[in-house]
Amino acid sequence: MVIGLSLLAVCREPPPAPMKASRWVAPERDVVIALTQQPAACDLASAQSADPRVLEGEALFNSPLLLGGQAAKAGLSCGACHRNGRGNPDFAFGNAGAPPGHTDVTDALFGHQRDDGVFNPVAIPDLADPAGRKVARTQEALMAFIDAQLVEEFDAAPPARETVRAIAIYVAALSAADCADGIEAMGWQQELTRAQTALRQSEVYAENAPETERALRLAARAALGRLHERYPFRRQADLRDALTGVSLKIADGVPSADLEADFVILAEQLEREAPRSLYEPARLRRVLAEY
Repeated sequence: MVIGLSLLAVCREPPPAPMKASRWVAPERDVVIALTQQPAACDLASAQSADPRVLEGEALFNSPLLLGGQAAKAGLSCGACHRNGRGNPDFAFGNAGAPPGHTDVTDALFGHQRDDGVFNPVAIPDLADPAGRKVARTQEALMAFIDAQLVEEFDAAPPARETVRAIAIYVAALSAADCADGIEAMGWQQELTRAQTALRQSEVYAENAPETERALRLAARAALGRLHERYPFRRQADLRDALTGVSLKIADGVPSADLEADFVILAEQLEREAPRSLYEPARLRRVLAEY
């Protein structure tokens, strides 16, 4: 019996490391709900048809590689606070004592430039809601605001102008009139689409805006990294290797056309393993219970 138990302990798969996003869920919130549900996405189809940079900006908005300081180290992105461009009532990061869904944007944790020495957390606004709009929705006004947020609030290096422009176009496209009420389940499709979109759009900037090209390739790799976290089990090792392989090809500058077959294969693997991934609430709850 002792030998049998020992073998069971050796063969038992160790629990995967918690996802980065679990670090900024308020302890009083249900972390499983926070990591498997999100505010309903806004319909950006008409805005995208008018300007293809809308989805490009959405990919950048969800890339932690634009931020600096502690936010970058933690893997935070604009989308961490504004899920699908909306709000995040479950958010808590630093700012001890702030209610869930609030943060002190003038705290030295994120950046010293705006530190006012006062604990004054504010609610994270829904960017699609007119009540949450603190800045005029003109492109120039949004660009100036976003640039200041990245550099002053988050200690980021000054981003390329075309990078900021794409994010501004995405934010301007968010409209409550085009957003469904309620919540929706998170899934692999959204992240894979972000990766493909960012990669394709990166090539638009190859000649004239190499910094934006690089930012978009990094955004594509970040999306693949978030998928990697959701498929952590031993049986999914081949899928993780495939995700890593595509990410390395993106880093090496492989054109999007040469990766189309890779993305088709990834989609098939992600779909097949989705019921056993950490997108599945019951499985995620069991994993988190082991920590």
